[in-house]
Amino acid sequence: MGSDLFSAQIIGPHDTGISESILANLDSKRWDADSALNDPLCIDRTREIVEGYFDHIASLTQYK
Repeated sequence: MGSDLFSAQIIGPHDTGISESILANLDSKRWDADSALNDPLCIDRTREIVEGYFDHIASLTQYK
């Protein structure tokens, strides 16, 4: 019942590359938020989104 569960076995010697890759990638990778936000390719669209949101909300009201 509910969701189906799927699993697989990793069996050597032919799956050695798979297990080595898993072990090599167990550490989580983190983004440096400051460098991402200061990158010229990162464009902050917060103001446009907020203005668009409030304009839309205002268009739904009966009394202006």
